[in-house]
Amino acid sequence: SIEFKMWTDTVSLKAEKEMLKEIAELKKNRPKVSQLGKMEESLANHDPGSNHRQSISQINEEMALYREGKRKVQEKMTVLMDERKEQLGDLPKIIEERDAIGKQIAEKVKERNEIRDGFRQKEREFNQHI
Repeated sequence: SIEFKMWTDTVSLKAEKEMLKEIAELKKNRPKVSQLGKMEESLANHDPGSNHRQSISQINEEMALYREGKRKVQEKMTVLMDERKEQLGDLPKIIEERDAIGKQIAEKVKERNEIRDGFRQKEREFNQHI
């Protein structure tokens, strides 16, 4: 150590002053060294992933709850859709028949209008000859 060297060796005044400055600086930095040691110890004891693991497990639990809720809602929706199909019964067939009959009516109306237009045309031609 520097103090032991100062006591036992013969040192020039300049070298002794440098050693005293170094001793003063080391004594000044002693609290910083102990603080660094404490920080290293706390860092060694700290598990950086534990907080993340806990939050991930918590999020996974929440996701499981949400998935379960979604599954229940989908089951209810399926039941409601089945009930609605039972209520409707043959309604889709009836709607198809109604649409088909509506198309037939539209064709008949078109046919009637064509016949009427033809009759009116011939009537105008006859009235022009008279």
